[in-house]
Amino acid sequence: MTPPSAAYVLGDTPIPQSDLRRGFSAPLSRSLAVIAAPASTPQAVLAWRAASAAEVSAINRTQSENTLEVVVGPSAALLAGL
Repeated sequence: MTPPSAAYVLGDTPIPQSDLRRGFSAPLSRSLAVIAAPASTPQAVLAWRAASAAEVSAINRTQSENTLEVVVGPSAALLAGL
């Protein structure tokens, strides 16, 4: 879940097209994303928690950088900041 003032964006290439074993993040909705980490990362197999503003920004930046043509989000201001 995002902080109340944040939202995720989604690009037209939401997950990497190779090396998925290295981990990835993918927004599922405006306020929910999944992060898949490599098996070698020591952490819970499945954990539900609120994201920090920095984590939301990092996921949005990754979505923007991986986009081939289109990225969508809930506001023009959020998209302009990418």
